[in-house]
Amino acid sequence: YRIYQRKVLREIELQSENFDVLEEILVQIYTLGWNVVEIPFDYRFRIAGKSHASVVGFAPHFLRTLSRLWKMRNTFASADYDSRAYDSIVLPQRYWQRMRVKALTDMAGDRRPRLDVGCGSSRFIQGSPDSIGFDLEMAKLRFLRRTNRMLVRGTCFRLPFADRSFGCVVSSQVIEHLPYDRALFRELNRVLAVGGTLVVGTPDYGRIEWRITEWLYKILLPNAYGDDHVTHYTRERLERELAETGFDVVRYRYVFRGELIAQCAKRRDAPDPEPA
Repeated sequence: YRIYQRKVLREIELQSENFDVLEEILVQIYTLGWNVVEIPFDYRFRIAGKSHASVVGFAPHFLRTLSRLWKMRNTFASADYDSRAYDSIVLPQRYWQRMRVKALTDMAGDRRPRLDVGCGSSRFIQGSPDSIGFDLEMAKLRFLRRTNRMLVRGTCFRLPFADRSFGCVVSSQVIEHLPYDRALFRELNRVLAVGGTLVVGTPDYGRIEWRITEWLYKILLPNAYGDDHVTHYTRERLERELAETGFDVVRYRYVFRGELIAQCAKRRDAPDPEPA
């Protein structure tokens, strides 16, 4: 037996036509960030009748459905995409995620309170339950309810927080997914306390290593982030944007020589934030 909440079923669109619909419902629900709970019970042998299930008849449906669900689970829209990548069986992907989390943790330090802008379902925010996770995607926030209680949904261009609210703001792998608008950097400045720490990460399109990585990524994982970067930053461009919006770059490092992560400090002579 399976019990579903009606509001959950309203969010999914089914394509299966046979028993494989059960697997499709299960995967779609989990991909949207909802909890799935199993309550064990004992099966008993049937005492009458005969099953109408046929391996020959249902196998083609299951194979098509499993292929489609595999693609769904590995798309960036999946609620737990970032979290799963941390333990991926694809060793380069797992190494990449773990090096990123290590760099973010080191650069963020122990400054509090902390805001993670565009947190997704990363292990960084999961490992910081006293931080505020902020994202536009409701599915990823639903998934994070397992580990984090302070979650807010909204847009990066108008952060719903008071001026100078945080000692540390983190924004990793976000700005390249957004159309360019300096309001984004101004908002990061506005909510950060004077002398506070900003940690920002993005691919460096000025490096051949990243362009090769992205080319391979599109081939190996066509449903992932490969075609989702709409604004391409180089280190020089990012440093210029940060300088012109009141930040000094303290240090930076690379993951796989392609992903740039910069630790910045908000200047004490930074201009007063514009009214929120």
